[in-house]
Amino acid sequence: MILFPYCSKCKAKKNLCGLGYCPILKNIGDYIGNFQLSTGEVDTQTPPGVFIGEYNYPGVYAGPMAVVDTNKPFFSEKLYGKSMDELLKLNANRYRTSKTVKVNVLNSPFVFELQEAAMATNNVEMNFRNEKFIKKDTGRESFETPVGPMAVVSSLKIIENPKIPAKVDYFREDIHLKSRQAMVKLYESGYEISYIQGILSAGILGVKKNRKLVPTRWSITAVDETVNEHLKDQIGNFPQLSEIIMFSGEYLGNRFQVILIPGPYSFEMFEKWGSGSVWGEGDVAHEWEWINGRKEYADEIGGAYYAARLAATEYLHKIKRQASIVVLRRIGGEYHSPMGVWVIRETVRNILEGRGSKYTDRDLLCRENKFIIENWVSLSKLWKLTLTQKYLWQF
Repeated sequence: MILFPYCSKCKAKKNLCGLGYCPILKNIGDYIGNFQLSTGEVDTQTPPGVFIGEYNYPGVYAGPMAVVDTNKPFFSEKLYGKSMDELLKLNANRYRTSKTVKVNVLNSPFVFELQEAAMATNNVEMNFRNEKFIKKDTGRESFETPVGPMAVVSSLKIIENPKIPAKVDYFREDIHLKSRQAMVKLYESGYEISYIQGILSAGILGVKKNRKLVPTRWSITAVDETVNEHLKDQIGNFPQLSEIIMFSGEYLGNRFQVILIPGPYSFEMFEKWGSGSVWGEGDVAHEWEWINGRKEYADEIGGAYYAARLAATEYLHKIKRQASIVVLRRIGGEYHSPMGVWVIRETVRNILEGRGSKYTDRDLLCRENKFIIENWVSLSKLWKLTLTQKYLWQF
């Protein structure tokens, strides 16, 4: 396998190697996608779920996900806790159906079927005409989690009635409600983040004139960001923590330490990829935001930043406190294949459900712990700001 020193910065998103595809994902894809379906008519199921590419935007590849073996259903909300081997086997059973579409043209029969698949909460039967398979990974076009090859289809039809929640169907028909409001309402109603991301991606939400297909990678960050902003607005009215709390845990070789420091709501994340991990050894990546949030994308860490931030924000909202949040993430060799940012979101959520260690001061925190990012204190912006920043209530 080819590894470059900048792979941990690129993560198959920036084409820093100039190859035009990601050799790491191609190697993994060749390993798990070693199957071939015949061209012509294919009857299968959608898990459900859709994938909207970003390559060549606004003319993109789009379509529902499909499965090879219909006896092995795939449910994205039931993945946490499974081993890497189990996850790879589940993903090896999935592949993409795709057709080139314009993101702002939603009145075609193909897009209607795509939207039905996105809104479904059950596995639904579908039929498509397969013209060819594309196995080469283009890097920017890749699915976050390795799946099988892409089937280029000329026609597609959902042939079973999908189970669509009444609330989702209502939002599809409400052509005046903004997409951000719809996302928040769905979240508050208990819908999974992954489900909301799918229907946003399929162009189902929002004011009619603004609706369009949203590339999957963009929609993942958009939902995390939107829900986080909604919760953050409420957290600003809560009292600050009175002591430092640290939580620790790991999953699939992803080790986390989440540190909550008394102070205003703010967020900072450090990330270190280790030898043997999917992107190989890398430098410490660092992104942060102060009280007013951030305007630029967290490029060094990417979608993991927004996923971890949402999980931590949910916890503060739950305990009705505000704090300055520091998340440390170290990735080991056990994480030898990318699984998607849901791993980060669900792992941090799970860690914060446990019991944290409490500290009365910063010196005690530093004396009693070995941090997975050794020099984070000297690099941290929030550590310094929460020490020196003065607030109105202090005068």
